[in-house]
Amino acid sequence: MKLHNALRRCGGLLTGIKAMVGMTEAEAGVERLGETLVPVFNPWERPEAALVRGEELWAAGLGQGAGAAGMFSKIGIFNPLGTNLLVVVLTHLIRVPASTDVILYPLATALGNTQTVVMRDRRRTLSHGAVIQFEATAAAGADAMFHIKPQAAETTQIQLPIVLAPGTGFMWRSADDAADLHASFAGYQRGILPGELL
Repeated sequence: MKLHNALRRCGGLLTGIKAMVGMTEAEAGVERLGETLVPVFNPWERPEAALVRGEELWAAGLGQGAGAAGMFSKIGIFNPLGTNLLVVVLTHLIRVPASTDVILYPLATALGNTQTVVMRDRRRTLSHGAVIQFEATAAAGADAMFHIKPQAAETTQIQLPIVLAPGTGFMWRSADDAADLHASFAGYQRGILPGELL
């Protein structure tokens, strides 16, 4: 039986829904499932459904000491070239020991140090994709995207979705030199669909 208005690009979601509800019917499409399940089961909001629909939930956090005068603390997320993934950052947590401005900048190259982010879904470990990056250097950023002034020793939470194609990233940088910076991030990554990279 052919279904009306099949959404072929939702294959990951369709696979995930079928896996979670134990459906084996090959012809069931996204619309038919939506008519039945959405009132009681929203597969876009269930974190345990992310993995079966092809999304990997991750988190990462660290602190960077600025050190000497003239050095600026920088922490961010980068999606390395060649991952074939879209990295989506949803939440930013920023903390500074002393009150100072903190500025968000885009990046086309990674900072000097990187670490792999950690999966929030412990059914899997990440082997590639997003990295948390950090350094303390004298260089400033360009094209500031966002500007905040956290209170000393308090954590500021920011809901600011950022989508990173391969070879792109961002950094938070302390506006004052010799100022320490702590940052944590949460988001997800998934495979790139045809036509998504403009």
